Amino acid sequence: MTNTVGYARVSTREQNPDSQESELFAAGASRVFVDRSESSRIADRPQWLACLDYLRPGDTLVIRALDRIAGSEVMAIQTIAELHDRGVNIRSLTEPEIDTTSPMGRALFGIVAVFAQLRVDTIRDNTRRGLEHARAQGRVGGRPSVMTPQRVAEALRMRAEKKSLATIAEVLGVGASSVARALAKADRDGLRAQQQEGGRVFLRDHKPYFAPQSLDELHGPAHGTIELPHAVHWGPERIVNLDSAGGILKAYEAVLQEGTVDDQVAILNRDRLLEVWPELALPARVRIQWESRFPELAERVPA
Repeated sequence: MTNTVGYARVSTREQNPDSQESELFAAGASRVFVDRSESSRIADRPQWLACLDYLRPGDTLVIRALDRIAGSEVMAIQTIAELHDRGVNIRSLTEPEIDTTSPMGRALFGIVAVFAQLRVDTIRDNTRRGLEHARAQGRVGGRPSVMTPQRVAEALRMRAEKKSLATIAEVLGVGASSVARALAKADRDGLRAQQQEGGRVFLRDHKPYFAPQSLDELHGPAHGTIELPHAVHWGPERIVNLDSAGGILKAYEAVLQEGTVDDQVAILNRDRLLEVWPELALPARVRIQWESRFPELAERVPA
């Protein structure tokens, strides 16, 4: 027996997902998973993972729009491809061309996927060439983690005993942010191992991320409105107000995760980045990459 399963998402606590849920149930969904206060650019959203776990071959995932499940066109294509590999169809209520339950929908998706994969391969090739050039000059990125395997094991043990992050950090002699990142990585690694054992395939964060050589290169506007490039934010509402908390967080999260170095230099502002860094919702790899390269960002995160 196959099911129609819905997924809804809102980005902030102030937004109400009720209208999305109603539309999905009206479209035939027997169950709807809802993420609240979660960015579409974060793959490990709690209810999204639960939804993926619930879906079975032959099921159809119904959504209001692709931007509910993915924060970029590449991420959307990867998601649809992985669902297809599992035998799961997807249908968007507002994008008629996104419907893999029909032959025409599958054909259109195949064409779009070819171009998306070309873009991914080009980015990966450019990244590889950059790393090879850096190694040839004797440069290696990042700094050794203070969270050794022994410290991670001890942190996991103390967390199981209901110890707070502050207590764990004090006992281990490291910052609370270091403990939080290490525990989050351990959780992700453990979840992926369980998913592999269960024979299911989920999203993995293996995309390349970029960063400039110096924060001083970031000379984007500090105030006013900007229009995000389509490659950085492919959904609606690409014009954002940098003077509003929601606007600058949306813009900076998009550019840090999807932008090239040229995008970052043109849009990000050094002083504003330092100001909002602790509030940004970023994948662990992005946060670690930037804080390793720029210690002044790590110093902005409360201990």
